[in-house]
Amino acid sequence: MSSVDHDVIQRWVYKFTLLVESEMKRRRENGESWRSEGTYINVKGVWC
Repeated sequence: MSSVDHDVIQRWVYKFTLLVESEMKRRRENGESWRSEGTYINVKGVWC
């Protein structure tokens, strides 16, 4: 398993939080179910 600096994860969260939040809101408004079941990310081709 590769090591990932916490700053990389923090930048990823800042970058994609609004995108994920808007998608969740859109799906709630349409009555759709949405779940996130994974905590893995792909870093330089390696799933971490």
